[in-house]
Amino acid sequence: MEKQAVLATYNPATGDKIAEYRPHTPDQLNSIFEQSRREYLGWRKTGLSEREQFLRLLREKLLQQKESLAELIRGEMGKTMT
Repeated sequence: MEKQAVLATYNPATGDKIAEYRPHTPDQLNSIFEQSRREYLGWRKTGLSEREQFLRLLREKLLQQKESLAELIRGEMGKTMT
């Protein structure tokens, strides 16, 4: 049985490991791409008001997580908080 590779992200300033990830297999990638294509076909038929509502909800979700997202981005870029 072949051992699956593990990818890791590191804080370039400290060298600390942030997380480990297992890469997708080709079959998983094909499935993800196919699902994305299907979602796009539905999205392009979505009316402007529904898109606006969705994007406003997305904005709220991102704002709720802004501190944790900022911390993740800072770590991946090796930056400090000022």
